[in-house]
Amino acid sequence: MRRVGLFKNEAEQKENFVTLQEKGYVRFENLPLETKDKKLINVEFVANTYQVNGTTVIQCNIREITERVRAEGKVKWLASFPEQDPSPILEMEKDAGISYINPVALKLFPEIDDLKMSHPYVNESEKFFRDLNGTDKSVERREIQIDGNWYLQDIKYTSPDHIRIYGHDITELTGTP
Repeated sequence: MRRVGLFKNEAEQKENFVTLQEKGYVRFENLPLETKDKKLINVEFVANTYQVNGTTVIQCNIREITERVRAEGKVKWLASFPEQDPSPILEMEKDAGISYINPVALKLFPEIDDLKMSHPYVNESEKFFRDLNGTDKSVERREIQIDGNWYLQDIKYTSPDHIRIYGHDITELTGTP
């Protein structure tokens, strides 16, 4: 393991070698590895011990996972958009109801988990599934008032079984207190 240069810290190398001897294997995900040309790549490292004619042999497998790590990073980054959006966002499944609620929607409508499909923010979703299915139209808009605030909803038809509701607080624009 030392020859590969994965573990620059000698104490860490010794600890990993002891683990390998005790358990018969060690595995590390997403280790940084510097190539001969000084390029940094991500690798998965697996070492196993086994016996050959009474001698313990260590087999090390190193697999480059740089592209996978980049792809996972991009997925996390993209997933952060609805989580950090300052407006309420929900996703609905036709038969299962609410399948996603972003943190802002939960904060604005804490009772939505209890009321589910009867909550005013989503109570007409069946109509939107019906009205948007089989048409060229993929977005429907409506204004609703909940607890004194007005919301403009963009209801996005994503598939026959899914809609996504993007809300925008337009209370100030309506001129109502």
